Amino acid sequence: LLLSGCVPGVDITKRAIVTAAEVTLQQDGYLVTVEALSKLGREEQSYEDHTGEGKTFAQAVTDLELKTGKSLYLDGCKVLIVNGFSNAGELKELLGEIDSHGGIRPLTLVAAGTGEKNLLAQTGQGKESMGEELFSLLSGGNLSQVNLKDCLGLLSDPGRGVLVPGVEKEEKELRIRSYLSPGKEGLLQTPAELNRLLPFAEPAKGEHRVYTATGEGYSADWVLEKNTRKLRPQWKNGELSFLFEARVEGYLLSGRGSLTGSELLRQAQEDICRELLEEYSFLLEKIVRPSVNDLFSMGKHLDLFERNYWEETGRDWESVLPEIPVELRGSVLLQDNKRLSGKG
Repeated sequence: LLLSGCVPGVDITKRAIVTAAEVTLQQDGYLVTVEALSKLGREEQSYEDHTGEGKTFAQAVTDLELKTGKSLYLDGCKVLIVNGFSNAGELKELLGEIDSHGGIRPLTLVAAGTGEKNLLAQTGQGKESMGEELFSLLSGGNLSQVNLKDCLGLLSDPGRGVLVPGVEKEEKELRIRSYLSPGKEGLLQTPAELNRLLPFAEPAKGEHRVYTATGEGYSADWVLEKNTRKLRPQWKNGELSFLFEARVEGYLLSGRGSLTGSELLRQAQEDICRELLEEYSFLLEKIVRPSVNDLFSMGKHLDLFERNYWEETGRDWESVLPEIPVELRGSVLLQDNKRLSGKG
């Protein structure tokens, strides 16, 4: 296994330059598939896939190298696909083993979506790189770019959580169609739930994101400018709970229907606030609690504000997290004609 750096005297034809790697969990080990350059030139390049098996990642890579007669050069690997993983312990074990090898430092980690047996093997040999396509698809998204180091760190920290984007091939095109929530009981969310994973996502700097609010007698387009969340532990009658406050700010763009002026603004804010709380409730009850994936980082907040309690419960956080009560509060402030008015 060639880890990194320049090795004088190594024939380039005896080296497989890897652009993407996929690790599939099997009953007795791992199946590792890599996408590698088969031709490299100024005017022409093409890619091919190779596969190896082993009880460990290192053994699978060795098997792959023996089959191809080439050393793997992993420094150019941009994407690591994990397939068949859901349990946080299994994923942590794999990422820890890969990280300990060095050499492979993928910029993006992605999960194969439901029903995808082997994404890289679907490409075969050709001029298109699935690794490049995946990297372009995932880079820059709010919930789509997770690197190996960050994911391994979060899996090792019981007070935080992580979502890994799940990709499927649909009509010859790659699409984000799910999210893996690795926890005690891993969940791969379906496409219908994707827009509920981050309610009213914070827009990038300079970006304006338009949403539509609908209710009885009206519909209104509004622009999101700011989305903030605050979380803090609190004690009531000797019982620990959390207060989660979500706040959205923006301005009304247009309205349609029988409601106008301040009445339209008030109703739109109430309905947006109701939707905001419903989405965070879904995230808490359908992802955080079932998978024991601490996406709200409640453990870190306990460590910060209630250190003594965290020292007592942190070791058993997987059993404590699903039972902690959370009070959700929301507020929505919209501008209309540059005037701030109303609260949902």
